[in-house]
Amino acid sequence: MRRMKSEWDVLLSKEIFLSKEEAEAKTSVWWDMKSFPVPSGYEAGQVAECIKSSLEKSGFRGPVTITAYGDLQQTPEHVLRALSSTGITLKHSYSS
Repeated sequence: MRRMKSEWDVLLSKEIFLSKEEAEAKTSVWWDMKSFPVPSGYEAGQVAECIKSSLEKSGFRGPVTITAYGDLQQTPEHVLRALSSTGITLKHSYSS
C-alpha cells in the first residue's frame, strides 16, 4: 500500500538554494506540536533524524537545534521521553 504524503513530507521536501555561509550556519527549528503532531506511522524517536536529514538534503550542513513546543501536559509521556532522548528540547505552552 502506498503511503500518502503528509504535511510533514511536503514541508520537509521543499527545495532551497543556499550560499556556503547559509549552508554552514547554525539552524534552529521551532516545532509547533499542536499544529504539526508526530505524523501517523512515525515513531516520536524518529522525528529529530527526519528533520535533520531533510535539512541536510536541502543543503543545510551546520549544527541543528530542535525545540518542540506545545501543551506538554496533553502530550503522552512516552512521546515526550522519545523526543527528549533524541536531543529535542521540550517547551511547555498552554493550549488555547
